[in-house]
Amino acid sequence: MALRGKPDASLNARLFAIRTGLPKWGQAFLLRALYLAKADKSQVDEMEKVIASNITVKEGKAVVRESFAGEEYEMYMTSDVRATAMTLAALLEVDPKSELINPLVQGLKGERTKVGTWVSTQENLWSLVALAEYGRRGATGSTTTTVMVGGKRVMKQKITGAQVSSVKVPLSNTSGDDISVTTDNGGAVSVRVIEARVDPGQAMSNGFTLTRKYTDEKGVEKTSFKAGDVVKVELTINAAQDHKWVALVDPIPAGFEILNPKLANGAGGTATPTSHNSNWWNVVTWSHQEMRDDRMLWFADDMRTGNYTLTYQARATIDGTFGVLPATIEAMYSPDVRGRTGTMTVTIAK
Repeated sequence: MALRGKPDASLNARLFAIRTGLPKWGQAFLLRALYLAKADKSQVDEMEKVIASNITVKEGKAVVRESFAGEEYEMYMTSDVRATAMTLAALLEVDPKSELINPLVQGLKGERTKVGTWVSTQENLWSLVALAEYGRRGATGSTTTTVMVGGKRVMKQKITGAQVSSVKVPLSNTSGDDISVTTDNGGAVSVRVIEARVDPGQAMSNGFTLTRKYTDEKGVEKTSFKAGDVVKVELTINAAQDHKWVALVDPIPAGFEILNPKLANGAGGTATPTSHNSNWWNVVTWSHQEMRDDRMLWFADDMRTGNYTLTYQARATIDGTFGVLPATIEAMYSPDVRGRTGTMTVTIAK
């Protein structure tokens, strides 16, 4: 509301009164709200002190450790990385000369995975928002950058202000492994090597166990069908703990076509989950479902511990032998909590 020029002084006051009980990301937003609302300077200063007390600096890197309280904060898709990014954004707005800004930037960058991203959409969003603002505020002037790989120049470009420029070079196109990046007027530079490896396609379980099977109209499990056959796809899920924001994706063979039960020729197939646990509170509610040409997708806001089965129907339409990618399930904002099936091979005869 303060960002839109309509601050709520009464709400700000009530939140300030319980400031130490707010989550770390909530404190960061309150600091911004008070500052934008032109609240009493003593309140803004107090909130900044509260936020500073949340920050741990080690070897030049700062991270905000969120105080989780079971499912209470999980509902808000929070994490330490997200809280760190929101804190950085708040300080950039309220106190851009704060000595904590550079350590927070380094801490945020240090939390990236090996492929250069953070682990969830929320972490990526807020980290990029905060770092982009940091880059805009600190970027002035221009510099000419030259990139040499294996003795060959692959880029020379003048970069101005907060501009970002990148170049990708396949290692197969280089004659050596020497990399040189030079600038004539300074700049922030990063180099990353990305290796692509063959996925062995094995099943895995970490918090979720997922299995998949195909059966014919008689209920016999099989992987060979005839064109025109209706195939029942059954996915069995075991959730070891309660989780929120769960996504399940099941790719289908290229020779299958999902049958939509809402259409006249849909063959009556359903994608309705059933629970193996008789307790009504353990029946998951799938908040969203999508049927696409190449996959089925389900999303649940809340999944309780227990066993579940999802079923739907597909028709074998094209003859041939087809590889099937693994079905996967994960907690979207804790994607290390995940499970998947192995790869499969399906044969369809004329």
